[in-house]
Amino acid sequence: ELGQFTKLTISNASDLLGKELYFFGGSYLVCSDAQQKIRNRGSTTEMLLPKPTWPEENPTHLHGMLRVTEKDGESAYYPLKVPLN
Repeated sequence: ELGQFTKLTISNASDLLGKELYFFGGSYLVCSDAQQKIRNRGSTTEMLLPKPTWPEENPTHLHGMLRVTEKDGESAYYPLKVPLN
């Protein structure tokens, strides 16, 4: 967690390059209607997810749905539940 953002790191993400990513948070850890920042670092993708004004206290996991949109507009959704550290 980085102040106003929760960072989601996706390793071995080279197949995600050139695709649009968006995370829909399933708890009060992510403000899903705010702009998300995405950085590609080699084979790793980092998503900076804005926190809501009143985030959940002492969370252990980040969970929600990751939408991956292809260049042709077709989207796939992946459920995620990852530990926070």
